Amino acid sequence: MKEYFKKKGLRLGLTVLAVVLLIVLIKGTSENKVGVFGSVTGEIRKPFQSTITSIVNWFEKGYNRIFKYDELVAENEQLKKRLAEAESQIDANEQAIKENEQLKTLLQFKNTHSDYELELVQVTDRSSSNWSSSITINRGSNNNISVGNTIITEEGYLVGQVTEVGANWATVCTIIDPSMKIGAKTIESSATGVVQGDFNLLRSNQTRLSYIGSNDKVFEGDRVITTGSGGVFPEGLVIGTITEIASDAGGQEKYAIVSPSCDISNLTLLFVIKNFNAVS
Repeated sequence: MKEYFKKKGLRLGLTVLAVVLLIVLIKGTSENKVGVFGSVTGEIRKPFQSTITSIVNWFEKGYNRIFKYDELVAENEQLKKRLAEAESQIDANEQAIKENEQLKTLLQFKNTHSDYELELVQVTDRSSSNWSSSITINRGSNNNISVGNTIITEEGYLVGQVTEVGANWATVCTIIDPSMKIGAKTIESSATGVVQGDFNLLRSNQTRLSYIGSNDKVFEGDRVITTGSGGVFPEGLVIGTITEIASDAGGQEKYAIVSPSCDISNLTLLFVIKNFNAVS
């Protein structure tokens, strides 16, 4: 008997304890009381209840996401629209500031060149290819603009020459166009020559100073201006800066590559010189 309880005692004890707890639970239920076992089972149920609650919450959030999707899409589109409007307003403000600065510079130039009859114009179109370079402006014969008029920037940089005129528009051939020929000289050494467009330089927005005097010396960095000879262009307009000295294939003629001072690709407000005092 002793050996039996030694071997089976623990199992028997647990069985008895389980029976007692079961009786207590049944009694507590019948008397509408929780009892000790109820508390124990309640503790056991807690983690299961927590898991079930988490699952329910997850499904509830998923449900909300699905049925609020259209609302979120509409809100997102509205935010995108407002952002685009804000960016557009910023661009407009920056453009207005830029144009205001240009107008100030234009006014200063106009005040210091009383001998010029000037017309303020705006660029409306650009045309550039491997063969030509031109722009269109928003003034024409109705504003007494005519073929041959000189076009400059607010700083007085030479842009080109009017080649065709309509009532309310005009075409301007820029200084890098191969058809352009301008009497020029360098400020530093007074070396003379002719600035003319070159097909090989057109795409890089450059031109060349050709027919440099045999005894004249030019250097990289020299500034090139108009001579005013022939009365086609006013004297002293800035054309550009020499960036390279070169010679033709035979090595007989020296020429210089010139980078225009005006930004050919980014012209907006310009002056037309309708009349000026030509060099005698």
